[in-house]
Amino acid sequence: MSEEKEEKVSVMMKEILEQPEVISQLIKRYIDIASDKIDFPEFKKIRTIQNINRVTFLGCGSSFYSAMLGNYIFEEFTGLPCECEVADEFINRKVVVEYRTAVVVLSQSGETTDIITAAKKAKQKGALVLAITNTDNSSLAKVADVTINTQVGKEKAMAATKSLTAQLVTLIAMATFFASQQKMSPLTRKVIIQELKMLPDKIKRVLKLNLDIANLAKKFKDVQNLVVLGSTFNYPAALEGAHKIKEVTYIQAEGQAAEEFKHGPQAIVSESFPIIYIIPKDKNYADNLKELKSLKRMGADILAITTRGNKKLKNLVHNIIFIPEAMDAITPILSIIPLQLLSYYIAKEKGINISHLRNLKKFISK
Repeated sequence: MSEEKEEKVSVMMKEILEQPEVISQLIKRYIDIASDKIDFPEFKKIRTIQNINRVTFLGCGSSFYSAMLGNYIFEEFTGLPCECEVADEFINRKVVVEYRTAVVVLSQSGETTDIITAAKKAKQKGALVLAITNTDNSSLAKVADVTINTQVGKEKAMAATKSLTAQLVTLIAMATFFASQQKMSPLTRKVIIQELKMLPDKIKRVLKLNLDIANLAKKFKDVQNLVVLGSTFNYPAALEGAHKIKEVTYIQAEGQAAEEFKHGPQAIVSESFPIIYIIPKDKNYADNLKELKSLKRMGADILAITTRGNKKLKNLVHNIIFIPEAMDAITPILSIIPLQLLSYYIAKEKGINISHLRNLKKFISK
């Protein structure tokens, strides 16, 4: 690989490694360390924030998977009815936007045409439009009623890494803020805030697996197809992981809900078929373990991403990546990062120029 090409490929790695600092600054901006409270000054001009009855999340590409996880988190924390849509589909249908609906629109650049069109459509239908983006002066920010700037700095690599995890942290903080205006107890809020405070250090621990994952990537160099599985909060993480593998390595990767996989799709599993299974020790672990054992009996070659200390899986899978323990809603951030690293190193093994991925374009925030 030429020196120039190596330099371009390493831009993605640089941005992966920036994530602890990006997340740390984001948390400091919205969390009052002394009082253990979350505050979004951006919402102060919106008096109707407490009267929201429904939340719709929109995104494209990686931002759609952020939106999907945001949907899950808001439902869990606030108890509000939520839904998630691909922005492209939202603009092509006769959508119904109920009274007092907030539409949360996610975009790294704030310049994606479909996202801007969707935001305008939501606003025309009377929704409160909340944008999560990386540029204050973007076209999306000019449409939205409120803009939350993740402030991750320029993301030059084609694949979204630090912008994605910043969106997820923002969504967790926003959901906690919304819930605190309603019924969330101070104790629950404190637990979430403590988890967020510890997140940058936990991400650093995941990034220390760098060399182990680089060695693991050699195994995937010649893989043509694989599946990434996850449940509940880790289902969007599986979708994003498969998305990252597709766009960066050109491997046909499919993300699936773990238990849904047995309803037909597992027919593709044969001897040594590669499966990446996100299986932390969460409330769905017992069910996931049954599915994992079933896949092992079918002969699948399984790479597990699981909670540190879960050594029982070592006898059931071919390879394992341990991530720090965290509350269920935060675990996906930690499970996505190994897949970012794996994608990068597989592409490096294959000699792919990550800065110029085929058939893809990206708006870069100013």
